[in-house]
Amino acid sequence: MFALLIGVALIMGLFMAIQPAINLELRHFVGSPAQAAMVSTFVSTISLALFVFVIQRRPWPSLAQAQSTPWWIWIGGLLGAAYVAISVVLISRLGAAFAFSLVVLGQMATALIMDRFGLFGVPVHDLNPGRVVGVALVISGVVLIRMF
Repeated sequence: MFALLIGVALIMGLFMAIQPAINLELRHFVGSPAQAAMVSTFVSTISLALFVFVIQRRPWPSLAQAQSTPWWIWIGGLLGAAYVAISVVLISRLGAAFAFSLVVLGQMATALIMDRFGLFGVPVHDLNPGRVVGVALVISGVVLIRMF
């Protein structure tokens, strides 16, 4: 199962690299990064709606349950929309490799902080030398990609 999850994670990385390139082409068609992001997230919404309403068919939480949740659980869609729109601009100006190396660096640094302090409900994982060296290697990769 662990190997399967690793494979799925690698495929998700592939999706994250391809999506902005596709949306860059969409931007040329619709006119702006924001419009491309809107079309992309609209297609995502329709796809998820079909899955949720046709295949999954699970009941929704009550309004009282929704109101009792932390405020920050509602901003995931906003962060996703920002990522979709901004990534179009980044790859067109920085190139895909440099832009994504910076994105990965931001993800790794944030993930270390989230793991260390258990932010957003993530299980706590200690900060150890291996993790720090891993981020340092990502930084080295960013520098090498930029230099060459």
